[in-house]
Amino acid sequence: MKNASSYFESAHIRIFWDEHIQCVVGEWLSFAKGKDFREPLVKGLELARNMRARKWLADTRKLGVITQDDLKWHEQELIPQFVQAGVRYVATVVPNDVFAKWSLEALESSKGLKESALNVNMFDTLEDAKAWLKSQL
Repeated sequence: MKNASSYFESAHIRIFWDEHIQCVVGEWLSFAKGKDFREPLVKGLELARNMRARKWLADTRKLGVITQDDLKWHEQELIPQFVQAGVRYVATVVPNDVFAKWSLEALESSKGLKESALNVNMFDTLEDAKAWLKSQL
């Protein structure tokens, strides 16, 4: 993805603000778990608060399978913080790998997400995810 400079970058992810879509973008560059998975998402949440973001784009095509511990943390800790920060729309670009896709589907179908104020959609292409986010006001 070509855009503004990174807010946070590691070997696993690049977090930045996309001015055109008015959203935080998390572009996963490789598999991550534990601290390598969680710390960048907390940084992204910080950016979302700073920008008063209502939208988040997660490009997970290179992320791989999310561990059970990280899924649980995401559901119980991160989702409530997203909602509290004002994020309402999340577009996820899913990986081609079937196992990685299943872990994202488990996250999407989680009770914590279903009961939250987040509107989450999964997409096969970055273009479709961006188009959906642009349509959310």
